This record gives sequence, structure tokens and C-alpha cells, in this order.
Amino acid sequence: MPRIRQHVLGELAATLAAGAALVTPVASASTGGTAVPPQSGAGGGTEYGSVFAAGPRPVASRFGVSPARVVAGGTLPQITLRVDQAGVPRVRARIVLWPLSGKGRLVRIDLGRMRTGRLLRPAWPARTQLVPGRYVVRVHAADPAGRGLLRKRRAPGRSTLTVVAPPVPPRVPPAPVPAPLPPAIPTGAPGTFPVAGPHTYGDGFGAARGDHRHQGVDVLAAEGLAVVAPTAGIVRFTDFEAGGAGEYVVLRSITGPDFFFAHCVRGSTRVTENQAVTERQPLCAVGSTGRSSAPHLHFELWPKGWRTGAEGSVPVDPLRQLKAWEG
Repeated sequence: MPRIRQHVLGELAATLAAGAALVTPVASASTGGTAVPPQSGAGGGTEYGSVFAAGPRPVASRFGVSPARVVAGGTLPQITLRVDQAGVPRVRARIVLWPLSGKGRLVRIDLGRMRTGRLLRPAWPARTQLVPGRYVVRVHAADPAGRGLLRKRRAPGRSTLTVVAPPVPPRVPPAPVPAPLPPAIPTGAPGTFPVAGPHTYGDGFGAARGDHRHQGVDVLAAEGLAVVAPTAGIVRFTDFEAGGAGEYVVLRSITGPDFFFAHCVRGSTRVTENQAVTERQPLCAVGSTGRSSAPHLHFELWPKGWRTGAEGSVPVDPLRQLKAWEG
């Protein structure tokens, strides 16, 4: 029995020694070996340095461009992006704008290794200029194993953007060059009375008119009588003011001042702006248009130009001049 027992013990010892020889020792960090990386129990993912486990491809669960229509040279649209992939903390990604029409050019936004599972709003590269046209905006992403973005029907990672040209600013016509002001002349210069027919006088210069003072002299006459040019000159304006002067003519006299003729019969004006006229040439007809209660000619005299805005551009009492033309 002792011999059999010793034999069994010897066989057992040999078996254990052989088994021990099959076990690979784990090297410590101090000896230069590589330890097996631990698993992350809390997150369930694979830590950096481990063998990448097979899994789903990355998905752009959120992607949008807002607004979808912008003006070239204006504010760039906001891009919103989220990429998800189970067990993968980062993927390499970029956004590409492909021109579909117009003269657009390819634009790339490199996002580098972006975090998954987070909503991002990538910034545009400095000095980005979008040329007018239509674009397809796409997300491109790949995980560490090189698997590209999975483009699901509800999360294709694709959007569209329209860039329009800025509106053309309206053309502003150049300001008209005002006619040179003639030198002022003394009241009482020779000429022709502006109403070609019987007449009397109504309200004079400075008469109270509610919210303003009368700036001329009213010459009462029959409706339809011709209003003529007292002197030769150039017609500056012809117009109609329903709540005020009615149909009127402004004449720049060759002798100096501007003459203002108001309340003419509607449509009776026989001259046009910038037209040269001679003395006694008909301008319009006595009427009662605008703010008027009876047929008459409202006549004003402006020695330094009618409403030019220049210093001294104010009316003066024309009665003495009218009397001189009568005589």
C-alpha cells in the first residue's frame, strides 16, 4: 500500500506541473509587458486601447440647417448636429456643402474627433463666403473601425440650403441741380399784368388765414381768363395741389424773381417745366381749384427764388409790382 500511494502522489504531482507550464504569466508594467485593459463596468463601453468590438454604425440622429434660405454675404445659417453610436465615445466627422446650382463651390467643415451622444452647433470656418445657389448639406462620419455613417430614412444626415444674391439697392437718381438764382431786382420792374382781362383785388399779403398768413395777393377775375407771363422767363414747375394751391405754375423771370400763379382751371396749364416763355405768353386760366371759394389768381413774388431753401428765399408783398404792371 505505501508503494501504491507514493505512485499515485507522484502521478498527481507530474500532472499539476504540466498544467502549470501551460499557464501564460501576466507581465507587470515595470517589466515592459502589457496588462489586459479593464472593462468599464459603469458605462458598458470599451476603453481606449482595447480591441474594438463589432457594433452598429454611427447615425446622425439630429441634423439641421436653419434657416434653409439665406442671403449671400449675410449671417450664415446655424448647423445643429448629433451623432450616436452605442459603445463608441468619439467618431471622426465633417460636414460638406455640395453645390447643385448656380456658381456655388464646395465647402467643408472639419469637425475632427467629435463626441457622440451630444447635440453640437459647429462653428463655420473663418471667412466662409457662400456663393448664391442651391446646396446639399451632408454629414460624413466614421468610427475608429472605419465604419461610415448609417443613413437611415428618418436620420439621413442630409439637408438643403438655398443661398440667394443680395437685393440690388434701388437706384437713387441724382439730386437735381437747382437753377441759378438771378440777382434780385427792385419791385416795380416793367412787364405785363398777369391777368389778361378785367380784375379787382381781394385778400392782400399777410392776411390771416387760420394757421398761416397769406403769402401773396388775390386778383379777382372771371373764370377762364388767360393768366399770362408778366415777363419772359423759364417755367420751373407745373403741378396740382388738391388741398392748397390747386393747379399752379412757377415762372423764373429773366428780370430776377420767381412768380407763383395758383388756383388755375384744372387742366388749363399750357406750358411745361423748363420751357422758355415770352412776355404775355399764356400760362393757364383763372380758376378756383384747390383751397378756393371763388375764381381768382393767387399771385406771389419771390425775389430770391420760390421755396429753394436758400437763405432769403421768402415771398414779399407783390402789390406794388402788380400796380406797376397795371399802369
